[in-house]
Amino acid sequence: MAVLVAIVAGVVAAKNLYRGRTGKAAKKASESSAKEGDTSRDNGPSTPPPSTEPPAKSPGPQTTNAAPTTTNAAGIPTQPTPPEASSGGAHSGFAGENYDIPPPWVSRVIGQFVAKTSAKAIIPQFLLTGAGEGFGDKADSFFFLWQPASNSVPFSARLLKLENGSLESMCGIMIRESDEVDAPFAFIGASSAMVFSVHRDTKGATCTRKEVPKKDQSISFRIAQGTNGFITEYSLNGTNWTILVPSKPMMRNENYLEGFAVFSGSTNRTVTAHFDNVTTNSLARGSP
Repeated sequence: MAVLVAIVAGVVAAKNLYRGRTGKAAKKASESSAKEGDTSRDNGPSTPPPSTEPPAKSPGPQTTNAAPTTTNAAGIPTQPTPPEASSGGAHSGFAGENYDIPPPWVSRVIGQFVAKTSAKAIIPQFLLTGAGEGFGDKADSFFFLWQPASNSVPFSARLLKLENGSLESMCGIMIRESDEVDAPFAFIGASSAMVFSVHRDTKGATCTRKEVPKKDQSISFRIAQGTNGFITEYSLNGTNWTILVPSKPMMRNENYLEGFAVFSGSTNRTVTAHFDNVTTNSLARGSP
């Protein structure tokens, strides 16, 4: 019996010894694993693999294909800049919006009105949007695009098309002593139904006019130097000219303004005129 008890005691002791050794080994393994984890954290995040995408190219110098701008004898640009890129209104005396209107052309509101005006030169046309009540007895109200000139007229242009034209509107060409509201002038142009020649012979004088019916088609106008003053003419084909009236504005000097005059007959309503075939002997540009 004593022998059996001794055997059992030996077995129990052996088991306890095995458990102690196993626990120590497990604890040692756990501590070793923790140390390895700490070492991994100390080394920081792993470096990502290099990218296979090609490096982005830095932008090189920018170039444009813009052609140089030149003008013809009438001062119209032959390589117009689009309106979005224009620096319109850069010239002193411009009124409203101006796109590609080259010097020496200047736009001016004569008199007073609230409607918005504009002047554009788009090959081969001048486009003018104007307003105003027109030529008064002693004061005028209209939109004027002009350049300096001398007695080296004629000045001519074709009225190609009207937009929002009416019986009260007039669009045409003008010779004028100055941009004062009561200055002497000679004008020939058209409404939606009539051709008009209007002139004021002296500063502050009452205007006189003559009119004839107009056909629904493009029409050319010309102001030429006559024996006693300026002659206003019109043509349906640009070849055969009809004198409407020999006007006699009394200019105080040989230099004056020539250009386009547009009005709608109202201070708050506009009319748009399309002109082409412009010929001029401007002071600034010489003979065409």
